[in-house]
Amino acid sequence: MIIGEFNDSFPPLMDGVGGVVNNYRKELTALGNTVYVVAGGYDDAPAYDEKMGWGDTVLRMPGKVVERLKPYGSLRTPKELREKLMDIDFDIIHIHSPFYSGHLGCEIAAKKHIPLVGTFHTQFRDDIDGFVFHMKPLRELAVSYVMRRYYACDAVWTPSLATKRMLIRDYHYTKPVLVMENGCDMVRPSPQDWDGLRKQALACTGITDDTPVLLFIGQHKDGKNIPMLLQSLELLHRKGVRFHMLFVGVGHMADAYKQFVKDHDMEGDVSFLGKISDRNLLASLYSITSLFLFPSLYDTSCLVMREAACFKVPVLFVKGSCTSEGIVDGENGYLAENTPEAYGSAITQIISDNEKRRQVGDRAELSLYQTWSDVARNVQAEYQKLLRK
Repeated sequence: MIIGEFNDSFPPLMDGVGGVVNNYRKELTALGNTVYVVAGGYDDAPAYDEKMGWGDTVLRMPGKVVERLKPYGSLRTPKELREKLMDIDFDIIHIHSPFYSGHLGCEIAAKKHIPLVGTFHTQFRDDIDGFVFHMKPLRELAVSYVMRRYYACDAVWTPSLATKRMLIRDYHYTKPVLVMENGCDMVRPSPQDWDGLRKQALACTGITDDTPVLLFIGQHKDGKNIPMLLQSLELLHRKGVRFHMLFVGVGHMADAYKQFVKDHDMEGDVSFLGKISDRNLLASLYSITSLFLFPSLYDTSCLVMREAACFKVPVLFVKGSCTSEGIVDGENGYLAENTPEAYGSAITQIISDNEKRRQVGDRAELSLYQTWSDVARNVQAEYQKLLRK
């Protein structure tokens, strides 16, 4: 098959959906398909593409970062790119965003009369809020407009059952929906790997003692519920609880979060490591982590849950969030109410019981970890099913 994967983000811009697309590209190619990625291209994208040696299989829509949406922005499609896309003999197109790339993917699929798949990855109503400043009539009008992308698809997927329920309940989608779960590109470390990984992480972070390490990886924005998380950490700090929190990622609110840490004298307990593209370095951070914190109510699925499971690290979610689907509190992960007091209390209790935490981490690995190669075989089968129709 000749497949087109369309999305607004893609490495070196690091986010969950871009990571999904990159793993689709890699694993579907390994299965013998030809995969073209059509994605946003910001300032450092051309140099990154040259370094990766992708050639013309990664096609970039030129982009300009918008400060309020950082690291995202506005995209455009030059005439040459449109002509190049029309020259490619695609069998199927898959859109992973309902915004600019989704519009382009719908347009190309319609002109070529080929099947179109769309995945509902994120609660884009929150993204639209950033454009219309929380004006509800404008937001709902924009949501209705964007939903046309999904109604144009021959198949719509979600990464979890909870996301499927949300798409039907909150976005009033009425056509059939298939659940296609995400995978993990990290490999379970062998017993010999652990020491090397830990040494690399300690050299990166400067942590020198046995202080419990807490980790968050993701976009630095309020939609990830980071303000609540920071308030939880501040409560722990005031109570004298020993911990070291590592934040990995970038976002337009990063400076505000750093200022919060500074204002509350927590700089010795909290480190901001910025964007880390090196997957081996990220793996090393998981190897020293006691507990992964993911309080987001925005995300519909999270790759980091499976990455953490790969290293037997349990995750603390917020009760009722889409990302907590499949988590049984105290069995293969942890759940807490969405308040600084409840979330902070849960952190304290979890890191104080090492034996229980290790058992939960072991069960997380068994129940949550799956590889992208497994996912890709399912994806390919569904693509082929659509083509046969």
